[in-house]
Amino acid sequence: MVRVGEDHRNLKLKEVFPRIDNAVQTLLRLKEPVAREAVLPVWREAQWLQERIHHYDLAQCHPQVHEVVSFLSLSCFSLLYLEGESFSTYREELRSRYKSLLRWVYFSPKFATVGSVKRMSHSIS
Repeated sequence: MVRVGEDHRNLKLKEVFPRIDNAVQTLLRLKEPVAREAVLPVWREAQWLQERIHHYDLAQCHPQVHEVVSFLSLSCFSLLYLEGESFSTYREELRSRYKSLLRWVYFSPKFATVGSVKRMSHSIS
């Protein structure tokens, strides 16, 4: 039986998941050297996602979502403020954790309607 608060968080996850997907896909498609202007929109989206995840209390009940958004933010921070130091490491970690998140969403009956998870999972190489 799903509790009311848990059901609400699952609905909120469905709301933010497409934005997570878009931001991750955008970052993973960037080729080095990366222009600052290309990273800024992803950085802003990562900050918005972090705020939403904490506001909706998703970090505790869906830690894998929090991890993906955290590595998205770290990747952007590395490019913007650390001259790309550790960017490739953060990006690979983001890719790995995002693949795990997609598998979790794909096989979870609660999230069967999240969206086109099959499309998303095929676009991560």
